[in-house]
Amino acid sequence: MMGMKSGHRYYLQFWADLVFKEKAAVCFMIMLFFLVSFSNCYMISEASRFSKIIVRSREMYLEGRYFCQSGLADFLRSDAEIRELRNSLIDSESIKDVTVLNYFSGGGVVGNSEDWKTGFSIYNLSDSHEDPTRIMTIHDINDVPITSLEPNHVLLDETAQKEYKVGDHINLSIIYFPSDTHMPYSEAIIDVVVDGFIRSDEMVINTNRSLTDLSSVFTTVCDPLEGTGEAQVEGHRLYLCVCSVLSANDYLINYNEYSPCLYIITPETGAEKTVFFNDVKRCGLNPQDLVSYESLLDNYLANHKDEIRMIKAFSLAISLLTLCVMITIFVSWYTYKRKELGIFVISGCPWKTAILLSVSPYYFSIIIGGLLGFSGWALYEKFWRTEFNVIGWKTSLLLMVAYIFIYSIGVLIYYLMYRRSSPVSLYRDRE
Repeated sequence: MMGMKSGHRYYLQFWADLVFKEKAAVCFMIMLFFLVSFSNCYMISEASRFSKIIVRSREMYLEGRYFCQSGLADFLRSDAEIRELRNSLIDSESIKDVTVLNYFSGGGVVGNSEDWKTGFSIYNLSDSHEDPTRIMTIHDINDVPITSLEPNHVLLDETAQKEYKVGDHINLSIIYFPSDTHMPYSEAIIDVVVDGFIRSDEMVINTNRSLTDLSSVFTTVCDPLEGTGEAQVEGHRLYLCVCSVLSANDYLINYNEYSPCLYIITPETGAEKTVFFNDVKRCGLNPQDLVSYESLLDNYLANHKDEIRMIKAFSLAISLLTLCVMITIFVSWYTYKRKELGIFVISGCPWKTAILLSVSPYYFSIIIGGLLGFSGWALYEKFWRTEFNVIGWKTSLLLMVAYIFIYSIGVLIYYLMYRRSSPVSLYRDRE
């Protein structure tokens, strides 16, 4: 056992000597892989930023649906008129369902209104009147899509993790409008359960921008321009709280339906457009104010065609650069380390061990350079990019595995071709 440990210690010391001996080449290769990794992260981020909007819209099942911003007309309507408009839309034969959104829906606190420690900006994501658990799809911090939430179950933004954990119960004190219109408002303390957390850059539908193309439909849950997410209100913490609906006094509460900013209308399958638009007009909305998802998608592709072209060209350039760097480093090892391999084998070192020792400074450079590149990108995301940061540790790990795999293919081919060669010929011959 002691002999085995001594052997491992010897190989480790010998490996460290090899790396130190090649310190100039190692530093140069680390810098190369830093640049390659950072460039790959940028390329993936740009491509993902563009495609993420399309992917998220399809995850939310927005195909075939129509958007309509409420505007001044809804602002002038009374609460009763707003409820009547919503109910008449839902009851129309050509309309399957209506989703009402308001980016900043409601609020709640832990404690009472005069003595509270933590506040919550409540964002209702309910996407069905028939199924109160169905929500507009959102991803948690592990990028797992969530399509349903039970009433009184919530997701908090990631900044709340320092105070809460999954399964925690929160006595959320809220003020809401009851179904009885003769009462101005009602108060309730609701026991809500934390089901998970969402990233601060997770995408939700924005209700405040003009509907020009698909990019104007989305924002991040903690967009700095919107002022949500963790904040300080007179010294108290404020977090974003995402839910389907809340339930108090046997009444389902969806704050969005009291102050709608955006209607998302889902026609019945096979409904004729003429009938659909007539029903919308009869209910009190102007059909000309409706914008279809398909129109927004077409406008998005048209408005960003130059960006798409640039992303494709940049992706090709970065991919070629990465491949060239890998080939160059392999050729460098193949050309300049033949004599070293010959010496190792002549000294009694097995072929496999000799190759691993000889190539270890290159693997070391790939790993350290890659990690530095990914770390540099993470800092860039943190301090200079505010929305749609999409490079996670899984992507970084896959890139690192890809680097090592590509380089290992060359090393394996070399091993299979030369494992039966004479070490003397390796030492003597020049490529």
